[in-house]
Amino acid sequence: INVPAGTVGGQTVTLTASYIGHESQSAQVAVPASGSTTQNFSLNIDAIGLKAVSVTALGFEANRDQQGSSSVSVTPADMTRSGEALIANSLAGKASNVIVNAVSGDPGAGTSIRIRGSNTISGASQPLVVVDGMPINNSQIYGGASRFGGTSQQSRLNDLNANDIKSVEVLKGASAAALWGSKASNGVIVINTKEGSAGRMKMSYKRTESFDEIHERLPMQKTYGQGRSGKWTTHAESWGDKIADRTGGPDTYDSSKPYFVSEVGDFTQQTISQKNSKETFVEKNFNAVFRTGRYAQDDFQISGGDVSKTYLFSYSRLRQDGIVRGSYYDRDNFRLNTKFRLSDNVSMTSKAGYSYSNSNRIQRGSNVAGLLLGLLRNAPDFDLEHYKGTYVSGGVEYPGRHRAYRRYLGGSSTNPIYNNPLWTINEQKNITRVNRLIMSNEMNITPYEGTELLFRAGVDTYTDNR
Repeated sequence: INVPAGTVGGQTVTLTASYIGHESQSAQVAVPASGSTTQNFSLNIDAIGLKAVSVTALGFEANRDQQGSSSVSVTPADMTRSGEALIANSLAGKASNVIVNAVSGDPGAGTSIRIRGSNTISGASQPLVVVDGMPINNSQIYGGASRFGGTSQQSRLNDLNANDIKSVEVLKGASAAALWGSKASNGVIVINTKEGSAGRMKMSYKRTESFDEIHERLPMQKTYGQGRSGKWTTHAESWGDKIADRTGGPDTYDSSKPYFVSEVGDFTQQTISQKNSKETFVEKNFNAVFRTGRYAQDDFQISGGDVSKTYLFSYSRLRQDGIVRGSYYDRDNFRLNTKFRLSDNVSMTSKAGYSYSNSNRIQRGSNVAGLLLGLLRNAPDFDLEHYKGTYVSGGVEYPGRHRAYRRYLGGSSTNPIYNNPLWTINEQKNITRVNRLIMSNEMNITPYEGTELLFRAGVDTYTDNR
């Protein structure tokens, strides 16, 4: 064992040797100020010593065989290896009977976690989350009237950085909830963050980058134009005239009737009297809404200390652009964990984490402003590009009007019936800014062997500005 200079040289320390399947053995070793020393150990075989150690609901390390509850460990390496931007999503497929589903495809969107299925029809089924021995808020406040409309917000658990995690225990048994009461009736997820280690200062840097593509595109027809019964109209349906049977060339317009001018003035749409164009815009419209998503995360960490104190500082910078244009999730995490040994019987630990996230959510679900609803209902012969401008009728101008396939001139009303998806993306922004502080402080006193007193206090506070 290499002992850094200036740490324990010239002192007597307790050295413990342990090995799987053998009994541990300790010895007092005098560490010379220079040079080396030798200490031999002879470990006795312990056939029943192959026991796993897990973290209990109160944050203590205990032998899993001695616990009265069912639990499973998830290693941080498995979580970070998945490449997920969010810690909750990285739990998917890592533990039996733990069902993890992303609420939507938005970057930074919320996550649904169920342990052993749902326990209620109308109530909450999310498990209790305990970080460094302290329960934290894992609520998800929907940005609309229901779960089927509006926007999807992130789970508060996702404010944590997966690269700061030391261990994760999923407690499933009913007895696991005994310590926390009814709020833990759906199970407990116990998370411990990393700590520093004695020795020279260590620095690490890690970068993760990935790209997202749409898994499957819904096929859309290009045979028939907007309208009904084989005729072009401005109705919602798209079983109008056959596009291939049109004469081709520009449409026929009536310049004496109302018209639409785009916001920047580079496009004018007159009232159509006859549809002639064979041009379709399915591919163009799709590419105007979707793109290749990108995720990048940089993690920087410093740790060190000596026998009486240790420290760990980390900074994480996450930037994610969603597959829907205009959607994004940015998050910055700072963490400082310290531990001080005041005496042989007293130690103090402080763990503090701050996160700031900034995101833009996209309208979802079955509502007239829903992104996919507007895109999939859009007629194949309507170009989404010029979605905002001025409607002119009888010499009267109506600026800022919303142009969609049901109202291709915009109209005097601001209601387009069904949104143009580009209006949803560019005009109906749902910005969310979250500041979160989680701090846990504890004092551990061991008055005599076999007795341990633990005093713990913490704070979990956040602001969610939308």
